[in-house]
Amino acid sequence: MRLKVTLHRAGGSATDIVVTVDATATVADVADAVVRCDSRPSGVPSPDKPTLGVSRISGLVTLDRASGIGESVIVSVDHITTVPAPDRYRDGGAPVPPVPVAPLTRSSPTSMRG
Repeated sequence: MRLKVTLHRAGGSATDIVVTVDATATVADVADAVVRCDSRPSGVPSPDKPTLGVSRISGLVTLDRASGIGESVIVSVDHITTVPAPDRYRDGGAPVPPVPVAPLTRSSPTSMRG
């Protein structure tokens, strides 16, 4: 898989990069490689466990480090940055419970007859 993306550094500079990964690569693999291989670091310390942030109209979407890169929302032409991975646990190791989401249902059109 080949991704052509624009990397935005913490210092404000941006550059186009090409990321080539195999099917088993994770978001963590790509984030770690971007931090390790960046030829022009921003001067801001790199996060210990980086992940990728992807710019969307609604804001920055932070990707899960454990997700497969092919299953993530990242596509060519995206604008990305490396950000610290959020802590997935609270209270000394208890998993954060998932937020319940109501299933989507398709409503059928109704006609009004009088």
